[in-house]
Amino acid sequence: AIVTLVALRILPRTRDAAAVLLLRIILSAFLGGGFAPLLYSMAGGLASFAAMALLLRRTQLSLVGISAVGGLLHNMAQLLVAAAVMESSALLLYAPLLSVVGILTGTSIGILAQSIVKKINTR
Repeated sequence: AIVTLVALRILPRTRDAAAVLLLRIILSAFLGGGFAPLLYSMAGGLASFAAMALLLRRTQLSLVGISAVGGLLHNMAQLLVAAAVMESSALLLYAPLLSVVGILTGTSIGILAQSIVKKINTR
């Protein structure tokens, strides 16, 4: 989510951004879902967060590129959880489509996050 990416970029410690992620996931589950959405959100959120946090600290990749990786991993983690929950490896046939969607969504979120971070930094 865009909030997580912006938090990773502007907050001084990774653990602060992790707290934002966890609060967002838990609030979303309370407001709209229950256990299944919590499980999927947690898997996708933690996978993308770990990758984006690592890439932000260890590479010169742009925020857009980092977000694209995050989007990809978010979808793949959710797909793996769905395949495990449903006990169906056939769901993995959706991986190519969900990879493209994750990269495109991540790229869009990265562009928005980059704009938000730029505005925050100019204040």
